[in-house]
Amino acid sequence: MIDDLEAGLNENFLQYCDPINPLHAILQITARAVVNVLRLRKLHEARMRSQHSDDQCHVEHFNACMQGMRYIVVSHSNLQLKPFIWLVESSFLWYAFIGILVDMSNLADVNLIKSAWTLLSQLYAVADHLSDLEDDRRKSHAARSVVATWYECRQKPGLTEMQKPGFVTKLEKDLAELERKTIAELESQVGVPQEVWQTRPVETELQPFGFEFADIDWAFWDSIN
Repeated sequence: MIDDLEAGLNENFLQYCDPINPLHAILQITARAVVNVLRLRKLHEARMRSQHSDDQCHVEHFNACMQGMRYIVVSHSNLQLKPFIWLVESSFLWYAFIGILVDMSNLADVNLIKSAWTLLSQLYAVADHLSDLEDDRRKSHAARSVVATWYECRQKPGLTEMQKPGFVTKLEKDLAELERKTIAELESQVGVPQEVWQTRPVETELQPFGFEFADIDWAFWDSIN
């Protein structure tokens, strides 16, 4: 059914779009992204039913998540689409972003994992809004999850010598700065004793979804901020 929908879009609509026209370009990318989301939903069902981590559906799900992020990267990279960038940012595909992190933790294929870090590097290079960790709590959660996933991947055979991407280092610095600001705000609040934050447990949001789809709080990721 999804393949038929995609074929129909190609035959009756997309082939007539002119990529030089910004409106046509955003429509082309959006249409293909929507088809990918529909396909991703079906793959998610198969992934959740899977009893074995090496089932092919896991790789297919990962590839579909990667494709979703590629559409985001292309949209941000196309200078013609700057007038529509608000639409790209507001409809950011958090599911695919999270899916890459979750699947990457379970994948054994070194090349697939490396390709994911390359794509995430490209994403953070062009999608500036993801680096603004203070305006949307999802972004700080995502940053912590990226950092945690990086260190987890570094434990895998064949990846122990992989160089840390520059954007991961920057996220670590930004998260440390965010933590300092949070502590300073707590200290400045009247009636809040220092021991409240000094003795608080280690940040529990480091892995907000526990790297398992069953544990993800989708209500949080679907929220506005």
